[in-house]
Amino acid sequence: MRIRKYIIGIVLLALAGAAAFCVKELIDVRHPEYAVARLTVTADTAEVPVTIAGFDWDFALGGEAHKEAPDVGEIYPVPASLLGGETLSLLFSQPTLAIEVKRSESYSYSFYDINGDLEVPYDNGDDLYEVSAEYRQGKVLYYFYIVVE
Repeated sequence: MRIRKYIIGIVLLALAGAAAFCVKELIDVRHPEYAVARLTVTADTAEVPVTIAGFDWDFALGGEAHKEAPDVGEIYPVPASLLGGETLSLLFSQPTLAIEVKRSESYSYSFYDINGDLEVPYDNGDDLYEVSAEYRQGKVLYYFYIVVE
């Protein structure tokens, strides 16, 4: 009799977990901008605001979401003031398969690969960063903007 209660309890917990997963998946499909992986950028002295520009995302139960990235000139990330020489750290909310980080000086929109150099340049000016990340569920394009003082 006692074992039967444990088995019923385990079955009910499994059903509750499956129901919660399905409800979360339904919400994510309806609002994919909240479901895609997040990027947090920090420097030695501050957290840098990040803008999600576009994504292609696949959901576990078969749904898909696509947001076309606008032209770079139409993206207005919130600037962060940093000092030259600070180290930038990228923290992704999910494991990545591939990452590509590029920088454009002074909003020239001419991006170049920074080859893993995540140190803020010492020259005063503005830098726009483009981060393309690939995940198991899809791809996300992020931008962040720093002002070097």
